[in-house]
Amino acid sequence: MAGKKRFLGTYLLIALVFGVIGLLNSLSSLFGFSTLIYEAAVSVLALVFFFFNIFAWAHFIQDRLERITWVLPIYHLAGYVAFFIIGLVLSWKGMLATWTVFSLNLAGMLTSTFEILFSFYLLKRFELF
Repeated sequence: MAGKKRFLGTYLLIALVFGVIGLLNSLSSLFGFSTLIYEAAVSVLALVFFFFNIFAWAHFIQDRLERITWVLPIYHLAGYVAFFIIGLVLSWKGMLATWTVFSLNLAGMLTSTFEILFSFYLLKRFELF
């Protein structure tokens, strides 16, 4: 069980860091502080984290951890796919106005805040913190 908890703890810490990165990314984009290099680096990290979530979800299922541990990987996967589809549709339709970018930044801030809070909750619940 120690190995299972160790991977879960590592995953939750990484998810917590990505939540903070997402929050900072939304705030920097909202206030116009982001640069092209920073955006590219965050995009690459997000892509890596997407595939890591697939691995983590499979790992949690294989280790027969409680289903509550599946929430964050499923949440990340569904969220990334949803934001990707929304972004594609909005750009394809030519609807990427200032208000849509602002709305997406607010949604990103809310989802990152949830991610941070839920990661803390699971760390505390499984006594990993």
